[in-house]
Amino acid sequence: MFKVLKSMIAGIFTGAILGVLFAPKKGSETRKKIKDEGIDGLKDTAKDMGTDIQSTYNNILKDENVKSGINKAKELGNKASVKAKELYKENIPSKDRKKIEKTLSNTKKTIEKGIQKAADVVDNLSKPKKKN
Repeated sequence: MFKVLKSMIAGIFTGAILGVLFAPKKGSETRKKIKDEGIDGLKDTAKDMGTDIQSTYNNILKDENVKSGINKAKELGNKASVKAKELYKENIPSKDRKKIEKTLSNTKKTIEKGIQKAADVVDNLSKPKKKN
């Protein structure tokens, strides 16, 4: 839940920065200000926006209706998960469940290997190349 919310906030933050930079009416003024102040001005603007977004996020989480909604969503999610497990056990024969679980386990291992290989490639790319 919080991963989704954080991703959403990051998207809003990124969109807000791009919107400010490329807004048709006051964008030219904003771009001139950024040009005059340099990258430090942009950093300060982004930091201020981040602070505002964090404050808004914290205020939203303090709202009783939001808290209640989050709790209801968690409760419904837990109920759905329990029901899905029950249906799985009731409707999928034991023999098939074992095959499914083995396939899922193998898939997880393959994904982990792929992630490790990707990390190795990134590490190799980020290392300075030796000159001959």
